[in-house]
Amino acid sequence: IIEPYTTESGRVVGPVVVDEMQYMALVKYYRGTPRADLQVVCLYDPFTFRSGTSGIAHWLPFEEGVSLSLVNLSGTLLALWFLLLTLRALGHRPRVVLACGALFAVSWNVLFFGAAILVDATVVALVALGAYLLALRRPWLLCPILLLGYPIKETVGILVPVVLVWAFQEYRAVRRTLVAAAAPAVTAAVCFVVGVAFWRGALP
Repeated sequence: IIEPYTTESGRVVGPVVVDEMQYMALVKYYRGTPRADLQVVCLYDPFTFRSGTSGIAHWLPFEEGVSLSLVNLSGTLLALWFLLLTLRALGHRPRVVLACGALFAVSWNVLFFGAAILVDATVVALVALGAYLLALRRPWLLCPILLLGYPIKETVGILVPVVLVWAFQEYRAVRRTLVAAAAPAVTAAVCFVVGVAFWRGALP
């Protein structure tokens, strides 16, 4: 926990932890505030590379904390929506879909991260989207998510082992040949590695 943070409107948010302060500072950075004027001594790894949510939030006409909270709330709603779509695509009964949606709505992710000044809600939305695409058997569409998702949060990479397991199951169930199952999975993994290398060199 560090010093309180004063937003653009003069509201004091505190106490805050170092990652919350940096995410709010990144919103101001993308709005044109010089790095020397930000309320951080420096931008720390890995927080500085999780600037995607702050980059989205900087377009909203609100102070940093409110803008981040609104983006996170949107991410939570999208994650819930993709979860329900995934369950439907997998053929689960409406009662199961409803029960899982209700459990997600009262989960730790929603209660703690749903409208917090963090970036976890948006990466959960990306992971849920990835699960939905796999349920639709469209693994190639995971490639842009893994290539572009690193600035949201590095944990988007959890989709790599997921798509590898999915490919093995597709091959084992004789729904795809070895090449047809492995190609999108290996490509997705390569996209993530390339994305990490690119964004770590490009982000502030």
